[in-house]
Amino acid sequence: MRRKIIDIDPIAVDTDGLSASAAVAGAGNLVLGGALASGGVYTADYARQITIVSDGADNGRTFTVTGTDANGDAQTEAITGPSTATVESAKYFKTVTSIAVDDACAGSISSGIVDEFVTSVIPLNYRNAGPATVSIEGISGTINISVQQTFSDVLGDPANIVWFACHSDITTITANAHAQLNTHASGVRLVCNSYSSGAELQMVICQDK
Repeated sequence: MRRKIIDIDPIAVDTDGLSASAAVAGAGNLVLGGALASGGVYTADYARQITIVSDGADNGRTFTVTGTDANGDAQTEAITGPSTATVESAKYFKTVTSIAVDDACAGSISSGIVDEFVTSVIPLNYRNAGPATVSIEGISGTINISVQQTFSDVLGDPANIVWFACHSDITTITANAHAQLNTHASGVRLVCNSYSSGAELQMVICQDK
């Protein structure tokens, strides 16, 4: 039986780690110069949901995030701006190469990451007669995660991958657990719903050859 171990050790949340708070005088790109960016590009530990923060009424603005997904495929997302609040992307970004806004902003704008992320897709042998088993082990600190499975072509268009919850024993869990996936699942990933700084764990996947 093949065994794959994935170490999960996320960095601390940083809500202005991509772009520090600054006034935006017109349409254009935010400066990706925060603590988590390098050379004008953000590269994540895991694919992350991205935040846009404003201290003014900017819900009439549209912010377009450009980068790549958990598997390195190009993606963009248009996000409606916040009004004295924080909004998050629906998509998870492994890299961000630009965040563009369509016009001047009422408030100062910053961008960063929150405590939600996904791993890349781990392909499975969907031809196997028996299911793979996933174990969550060595949880340390505070973290809430779910394991998801797919039956889609994981080598095809990532936009066409549909994710499903696995067994309830490995859905929204905070302690070590294990369960079988469904037979003929083609891929699996870990989704982090929330965590505190210092949390870590291992995801162990076992499947017959």
